Amino acid sequence: MLLSQNRVYQSALSAQEINSIISHLSREEAGFWILKTEKYKVEISEGYFTVLRRSSTQNGPVFPVVSGAITDGSPVQVDLTIKPTTEGYFVILLCVVISGILSISILMSDEMKVNGVYRTLELWERVVYTLFPLSICAVLCYVKVFKPMSDTEAWLVKKLALIASAK
Repeated sequence: MLLSQNRVYQSALSAQEINSIISHLSREEAGFWILKTEKYKVEISEGYFTVLRRSSTQNGPVFPVVSGAITDGSPVQVDLTIKPTTEGYFVILLCVVISGILSISILMSDEMKVNGVYRTLELWERVVYTLFPLSICAVLCYVKVFKPMSDTEAWLVKKLALIASAK
């Protein structure tokens, strides 16, 4: 799938220990006083699991969906698939559309007001002005979607004592 990360890991923990760690995540709560909610949405079936961290704020990061397959053996093999949620894809699409519209409008404009004077922009000025919305949208996508994906992977590697497989 688009933008998903597939990784294979090995763990010194048994499959039952990994399942108990993941099922324990569903009991964690976040919030304040009586306004608590589950921090993670966890689904576990025979050899498979899905974890989704619920965002605590509306403007915070968009956490990815983590799907995994546990293969029992010596050592235990865990296949992780980390992909953005629908909201993550929407943020990426919105950034692409907004930066595209702003870039095209800057590149196609006949005259712009620069230092209080209307004049035609040179090519290098148009490129510099176009880089501004592109960089803002790129940073927004990184902070809201891509960094939470890498942070979630690092968190799971630490939590489940995973080691990168030689495959």
